[in-house]
Amino acid sequence: AFNDRRAYPLTSTLPPRVYANQFPAESQSISMLYNERQFTVDELVLTVLSDPGYHYFDLLHCREIPVQNNALSVLLHPGDVAAVARLPKVLSLQKNAVALSRIPQNAVITLCDIDGKELWRQSVKSNRIALPASLPQGAVAVKLFAGKYLCDAASLF
Repeated sequence: AFNDRRAYPLTSTLPPRVYANQFPAESQSISMLYNERQFTVDELVLTVLSDPGYHYFDLLHCREIPVQNNALSVLLHPGDVAAVARLPKVLSLQKNAVALSRIPQNAVITLCDIDGKELWRQSVKSNRIALPASLPQGAVAVKLFAGKYLCDAASLF
């Protein structure tokens, strides 16, 4: 999304003094949010499109963000930021495995910690990828890449 030359600075947000910059791409987008308030925001902050084929994921905090009444409710502490990606639903977690609705070219599945550090990596050869029997310590998210580009992500918890 950041490679695209289209960027929309200071797009509308629902609460005052919460700011958003949006970076659209072909099949996904990223919204960077910033809380300028002196207190924590835990409310609807951004109006979004509700589409059953997509979901929203906070890339910096490794958590799903559910759509409520066509808006996202995000927890932002004073001076905090969030990088919210609108991603196509490609992967789903099933017990000790990841199922894919499609296999992107040069697909790789990774397990990451809260800081985004890669803890485990597996090349994708089929629509079902077994996760390690014992997850790496600190693993909080699973990510699907097509080469170096993120296709989808999900929280493990």
